[in-house]
Amino acid sequence: MNRRKQKAGKRKLYSVETTQKTAENKTSENDHQSVQTDIENKKVYDAVFWTMANMLRQYLPMLVNEVFGERFTKNASVVFHQNKQAVISDDKNVARRDMDALVNLSEMREEYIERNYHFECEVKGRRSIAIRIAEYATGYAFSNVSMIEDGAELQIPYSAVIFLRYDSAKIDRLKIRINYPGGIAEYIVPVISIKNYTLEDLFEKKLLLLIPFYVFIFTDSEFQNMEDSCDISNLNTLLDRIFEGLDKLVNTGEIESWQKKNIIRYIEVVLEKLVINYKNVGKGVKEKMGITLIKTDIDIAMEEGEKRGEKRGEKRGEKKGTRNTLVASIKNVMESFHVTLQEAMDGLKIPREEQSKYADLVNKSH
Repeated sequence: MNRRKQKAGKRKLYSVETTQKTAENKTSENDHQSVQTDIENKKVYDAVFWTMANMLRQYLPMLVNEVFGERFTKNASVVFHQNKQAVISDDKNVARRDMDALVNLSEMREEYIERNYHFECEVKGRRSIAIRIAEYATGYAFSNVSMIEDGAELQIPYSAVIFLRYDSAKIDRLKIRINYPGGIAEYIVPVISIKNYTLEDLFEKKLLLLIPFYVFIFTDSEFQNMEDSCDISNLNTLLDRIFEGLDKLVNTGEIESWQKKNIIRYIEVVLEKLVINYKNVGKGVKEKMGITLIKTDIDIAMEEGEKRGEKRGEKRGEKKGTRNTLVASIKNVMESFHVTLQEAMDGLKIPREEQSKYADLVNKSH
């Protein structure tokens, strides 16, 4: 029997229900650069999602509940698994691939519940993502196979896909079919899309892990219009709404200021990739995020000053520390963004009645 016949007669471990043709997985040289860009961007977005999941692990149960219809609370135990799996590539070599997030959640309610969940954060909505889900799932299952009385048992994790782009395909679920000797097993992979949520939804449902990706609601044509008009007011309005929502979470003690700062940084990282081809938009984003991060640093410094003041009873020292921090921030904004003293104070929202005092302090510090 020749090799071609052997390959044709080989039984697949799994099959994927999809309407896409195999030819779509092949790219011409003209498409190669675009595909490489997609891959590099995906690595950035994967890293943001993974880091958010680690930083805000108490909110992972909320995402699991939304996607899988579970009832975990913030008190659920969250344990992260190794997010690299061995996968056999087309040339029969063993490759290592990253899973965006693989976690174990457990909690005692009416009864003890423990399950493994796997999330994939995908830029574009393609049904072919189901192939990668199947590879990861079976890779994890074989890596964690357990012995039973009369053989071995494989456990497939619960998997889900998060589509980011506004133009993702209209897919609300994927089906994976596993063919085994004597039968067929199927399971559903749920799908959610950023475009199907409002910003209020994300805050109300505590889907905070998705916040950095909400800027994907803007279309390419909208970014092009911002570029051509040099006007990013719509983007700034959205960012201000996000920052306001984060402020409320800090004020209610649901997140800490340093977590808010990191979320803002991750939004900036996502935006940098998203608007990389729009020079004017990128410049505006840099200025907006830069000033916002400096203001966040001031808030953190003031909180620390208050804590030290409460501990030591040094209210005068606290006020002096806050004043010095604001002066340094004003100078930083002026130097970083090449703006006037007045513009820097307005950007940092220093009250008008206090601006003359800070202007004198800045001038004296030169």
